[in-house]
Amino acid sequence: MLIPSLTIQPLVENAIYHGIKHNPEQGHILIRGKKEQNDITIQVIDNGVGMNPEQMGKLLLQKADYRIGSGVGVANVNHRIQLYFGDHYGLSFASEMEEGTTVTLKIPALYEEECP
Repeated sequence: MLIPSLTIQPLVENAIYHGIKHNPEQGHILIRGKKEQNDITIQVIDNGVGMNPEQMGKLLLQKADYRIGSGVGVANVNHRIQLYFGDHYGLSFASEMEEGTTVTLKIPALYEEECP
């Protein structure tokens, strides 16, 4: 199955920079993926500082900005996935303060010849 380039990298960077940066000795990041019927689900899970509901709500509302370090990599990933595959796909978040964050990416399971 193919995964669009520069899709997972910003999620892992955010887990490092915003999740476990302040506690690197105890920080863990787990990346897991699975195919379910016609979809692929990839999760990036950290045990970092977590986010409150307000922070999670703002993540996907940021305007697209392709400058490095602009702080909108996650919004860009979600926007790009939805442009390619539709609103049924993209990112979702689950987080608890001081417990960590799980970012879930959902994309269609496509072979190379099926990709846009």
